[in-house]
Parts: sequence; C-alpha cells; structure tokens
Amino acid sequence: ATMPVFPLSHTAMSLAHFLIHHLARKPGEAGFSLRCQDRPRAAGTLEAIWLEALNKSYGEKSDKRYGHFVDNDKPSSFAGRLQAALAEGGDFPGLTRTLMQSLREALVDAKLSFSAHAVLARYAQGMTEYLMLAVLSESPGFAVDEALGLEEIRHLDFTKLHFALRINLSEWQRNASASKYVSCVQGRSAGRLAEALVEVLGFEESARSVEETAQLVRAFEAYCDSQDNPAEAVGLKQKAYDYCSEQLKTGAPVALGDLSAFLDET
Repeated sequence: ATMPVFPLSHTAMSLAHFLIHHLARKPGEAGFSLRCQDRPRAAGTLEAIWLEALNKSYGEKSDKRYGHFVDNDKPSSFAGRLQAALAEGGDFPGLTRTLMQSLREALVDAKLSFSAHAVLARYAQGMTEYLMLAVLSESPGFAVDEALGLEEIRHLDFTKLHFALRINLSEWQRNASASKYVSCVQGRSAGRLAEALVEVLGFEESARSVEETAQLVRAFEAYCDSQDNPAEAVGLKQKAYDYCSEQLKTGAPVALGDLSAFLDET
C-alpha cells in the first residue's frame, strides 16, 4: 500500500502517523491505567524533528537486537494486524491502541510501578518505510520564559528509554521470510516491561549487533592484513569507515556481505 505522507520543509523525513499513549501504575494500585490518543493530531515538523533526534539516539546504540515476527500469517497477531493497518483504508491509530491494551493485559501480574509514554510513528526516509515504537519516561527540566525567568518543564528523556523497536516495513513487505527486519533495544531496568512488549509484538531474536560487529571486525582486519600494499589497506579501512558511518546514521545493520559488495563497487 502507498503510505500517505506529509512533506516537511526542515527534515528529510516524511511522517504519516505520530501517536502518543500513556501507561502508568502507582505503588499500591491494582493495575495499570492507560490513556490513548484517540484523535491523533496531524503529524508536523515538530514531531518529525523529535523523531529524527530519537532515531539518531537509537542508531548510536550498540546493543541492538535484530529479529523478525513469528506469526506473520496469523490475523490476530500484531504482525497480522499491522498488515491490515498498512493496507489502504487501514486503521493505524486503532492498531496502536490495541497494542497498548495488549501490553496492559500482559503486565497485569507484574510487580511494576512506573509512568511512561509510548510513542508510535510511521514514517519514510528516502524510499524506505519504517515503524518506530519507543517507550520512555519524562524528566524535569528548566526553560527561560519571555520575561527571562526560569520555569520548570517536563520533557521526554532519551536517557530514560525503557524500550524501542523499529520495523523496516519496506523489507518486511518485500520479504516476510527475512530474519532481520526488526531491531530493538531495551533499558537496563526494563526487564519485565521489555519481555511483555516482545511477547505482544511477537518478536523473535535472530542476531545481536555486538556479536555481529565483533565478527565483522575480525573478518575485515584479516582481509586488510592480507593485502600486499599497505596503502591499499589504509584506503579500504577509510572506505569501510565511511560506509559504516552512513549505515549508523540510519540505524541499519552492517553485514559483512554488504560491506564486501560496497568495497568491490568502489
């Protein structure tokens, strides 16, 4: 399905949906309260700038896990509902509300107390479409008002990112049998929350970025050491650095086969 987008003048990102929901439980309360954005505002430049900052922070994390959906063909699964939501006339906001309700149910027996916002965004960068889910908390801060006085504010804090997951929708729709079109990270204390999200999303891990990076570095260093011309080895390392830097900007994984193909082309 063709994704409707909102052209933005200050960013290379085209943003179709941007929704914020809130999940919270105070100590002693029986269950989590859930507030959903029933009538999402039109996504605009401010949301896109915030999402670009989140993507940058996400792309810089070295502990990402990669995987895929386990129930692509099951209509009642998140993957099945996502397929329906992406179709023409699909209800994407409704999908996000159902996801949050499923998360609240999955946490019913968890001994957790927290307040967090879930941000769900569907967007495109270049020719690639993505879905981003980020669960994070607020932090207090300060701003200067028009009278040059201080005022207290609260802001969504990237350092309090409990869980984030990004789906490469283009790759998934092109090849549902692929193994790495979903990536995710979790905060150190996310524990049960991350487990519940993985469960309701139907995510199955197939690789970890730290382990794959170590393997890639060993293979590439061995390749460079095998070069007869030291200057050529230096040039290869610079090209590899440039390629990995570009991949880092988008948060895309670096595979040995892709890097090898890039070096061969250049």
